[in-house]
Amino acid sequence: MISNKIYLSMAALALVGIMMSSCAEEIEVAQPANTGKTVMVKTTVSLGENATTRTLTEAGVKTFAEGDQIAVIYKNTSDETVKVESVALTAADIGGDAHNATFTVVLTNPNPGGAVRYIYPASRAATTVATDAAVNASATVNYADLATQDGTFAKASTLDLATFDGTLTDSGTLPATASLTNPLTIGKFTIKNSGGTDITSSIIEMKISDGSNTYTITPTTALSTFYVAMHAVSSSQTVILNATDGTNHYTKSVTNNTLAASNIYAITVNTIAGANLSLVTADYIAQDGEELTGTLGSNVKLSIANGAEVTLNNVSINGVSDDNYNWAGITCEGDATIILANGSTNTVKGFSSFYPGIFIPVGNTLTIQGDGSLDASNNGGISAGIGAGYGNNCGNIEIQGGNITATSSEGAGIGAGQMGKCGNITISGGTITATSSNGAGIGGGDGGISDAGQCGNITISGGTITATSSHSGAGIGGGDEGNCGDITITNGVTKVTATKGSSAQQCIGKGETSDCGTVTIGGTVFWQNNAAVGDGGTYLSTSPCVYCPPVTLTAVTSANLGWIIGSDGKAYMSAVLVPAGTTAVAMITYVGNATGETSFTHGLALALSDANGGSTCSWSTSTSTVHAYHPNSSSFESESGLQYNSYNPDHNSDTYPAFKYAIANNGTIKPTNCSAWFLPTAYQWNQMINACMNVLGTKNSYEDLRDGFSGVGGTNLRSGRYWSSTEYWSSTEYDSSWIYCFIDDITWGIGDKYSGHYYVRSALAF
Repeated sequence: MISNKIYLSMAALALVGIMMSSCAEEIEVAQPANTGKTVMVKTTVSLGENATTRTLTEAGVKTFAEGDQIAVIYKNTSDETVKVESVALTAADIGGDAHNATFTVVLTNPNPGGAVRYIYPASRAATTVATDAAVNASATVNYADLATQDGTFAKASTLDLATFDGTLTDSGTLPATASLTNPLTIGKFTIKNSGGTDITSSIIEMKISDGSNTYTITPTTALSTFYVAMHAVSSSQTVILNATDGTNHYTKSVTNNTLAASNIYAITVNTIAGANLSLVTADYIAQDGEELTGTLGSNVKLSIANGAEVTLNNVSINGVSDDNYNWAGITCEGDATIILANGSTNTVKGFSSFYPGIFIPVGNTLTIQGDGSLDASNNGGISAGIGAGYGNNCGNIEIQGGNITATSSEGAGIGAGQMGKCGNITISGGTITATSSNGAGIGGGDGGISDAGQCGNITISGGTITATSSHSGAGIGGGDEGNCGDITITNGVTKVTATKGSSAQQCIGKGETSDCGTVTIGGTVFWQNNAAVGDGGTYLSTSPCVYCPPVTLTAVTSANLGWIIGSDGKAYMSAVLVPAGTTAVAMITYVGNATGETSFTHGLALALSDANGGSTCSWSTSTSTVHAYHPNSSSFESESGLQYNSYNPDHNSDTYPAFKYAIANNGTIKPTNCSAWFLPTAYQWNQMINACMNVLGTKNSYEDLRDGFSGVGGTNLRSGRYWSSTEYWSSTEYDSSWIYCFIDDITWGIGDKYSGHYYVRSALAF
């Protein structure tokens, strides 16, 4: 017989996250020479006093147990994987305070140098092992039982194990030394709610996932601690916990934590109310105050309890478009508030074509708040993105914030589904993009039959809204045969853009064959493509419709380039939006404090038409130098056109026609909160040309400013040359001034002061 020593050691198990030191177990192996097909190996195993091979007690005492066996998996000479179990331990086999044992293993045709694995106890080995499996494959261990546990230490201990991977000797016997290690860890969980109250004993089910493995713990009696045998967890993994007491749900996600193998960790989890949907496998009703996270991985119904306020924090619900699952992505059981967590991205899609992404029942109100994003749609297109399903009705929808995209084809993006009805729609904030084909972007769906596809009143008092229908629906209002109630858009809105379908009647109002109530926009005006089209009862059929409320001049930004300044000192998106009693006077052409003026540092604007009735004129009748600054290159310094107006009292005289006409500006009233009219300097022309390039048009040049006036109710700059108030100087010339050419890319040039061939466009600063 050949005597070898095999060292079997397990990594430490520690309580409260403190790792106990591991030690080696010395195994005396008496092995016969491999002279036949069958080798009987009798092995003596010794465990040190503090050995940590396998958890048998909560205190971490490790002992052999009567009846235990060791599984040995090895390769035979036919290169087949074989599993055998040792003879069961008897009381006589165990000694040394249960730290020593002797057992016998029979090997058949062991392959010299072949792989070998030990699994202790043998009950943790797979029941069957494929003959072509790798000896050290995960499939050789029975990990499946880890998935369902009862939370007791007895169960967790039973599932604990130790393994060793090595090779047979050249003579086909077991290796002389071996070190068993424990691949598992045991978590000792205590659950607390967000208020710090211990709720462990009330939990009837807990699920834990590390991204690769999921453990479901269902206690048979109330437990003060949940023991869970688990695979080890590295710091790069995220561990998710879901727990429920049958009514309330709790969740927690943890990263950057390590649960090392062979340890017992005392883990206190301070949860929040809610659930990570990746661990939800049955119909789920979210309660008030819950936060939902994660991707729903099961075809289950997710609901919000009546009156509950629920937060979505990076939720993904992707329905399967299968009418066997007759529910929405999220079903509100009554009044509900959905809060989109700040910075979160959420997707909600219905499970059946008959149900929307988010559904609210008749007589109830869904309120959406927050600063996150939400993409809501149905599966199949006949239901709304948010609202009603096919042939069923929904309640009221109120959107107060969020970046929301809602999509359908036969239903509305937000509102009624095909042949269904919805209540009132109210939008007071957020950035909303709603799209459909035969339904409205916001409002009614495809009616199909009379009195279907309807929505109630639509009120928009805030936010930035883009609503589009590509075929039969209005952008905002009715779908094809789907009526809507009154539509009101107030001055508090940042911007509304509504585009009707190709066969619809109106972009805000009627769909192809639907009707609509009274439309009131901004209190007085409805417009289309910058043309006034009457009051609340009159509509035009072209699209898109765009509405932006006025802003004060001190609040303008670069987004307001191209807007109109009214005589009331406010900026309007178009001249047709300037209210009665107020005159449209200028277009904003530069926003910023580098205006060249010291008293007006918010921006510059040009008059809506040329001065002097549109005729050309001379700069002056004098060839003498007038101003202190007169460069001989087009690198202009900051200059004040307003100052040059009053530099010489004679400027407002026939001696200086360009100045005279600029100051008068055809008698146009000077707006409040603005400077007087003046002839802009070359520096100020540069500021305006550069600011408007790529903004007011698509020509990527000076032409953007030149052609930008017609779109807002003004007269375009001419394909000609315009005076600046900046003189030209050289050592031999004093009789010229700088001009800007809007004909070609020559841009800046010089013109004789007395030439009468150049135009004047008045400017003002604000």
